[in-house]
Amino acid sequence: MKKIRDYIERINEELSDAKHYAEKYLLNKGWSQSWSRMYSEMATDELRHAGYMRQIAAEHIKMLGWIPDECRDAWDECEAHYPEKVAMVQLMLSK
Repeated sequence: MKKIRDYIERINEELSDAKHYAEKYLLNKGWSQSWSRMYSEMATDELRHAGYMRQIAAEHIKMLGWIPDECRDAWDECEAHYPEKVAMVQLMLSK
């Protein structure tokens, strides 16, 4: 189902963007307080977006009552790696 694949893609993109901004935060932390703060906020926003997309995807799957076979592996992988990706970004932002 195309919508489920799109949700998974968006979740992964949001998490990737969050990591990118967290890396920029670390690079700018000692150089520009205002830039590092903005990068931190952008990373946090991306994590929030990923969480919203994950919730929407889970609710859509629940409404369907099943997950299409062609999406199952991608969804399972997304769900398995989601917590560690979020934790990595949060750890980067805590430094």
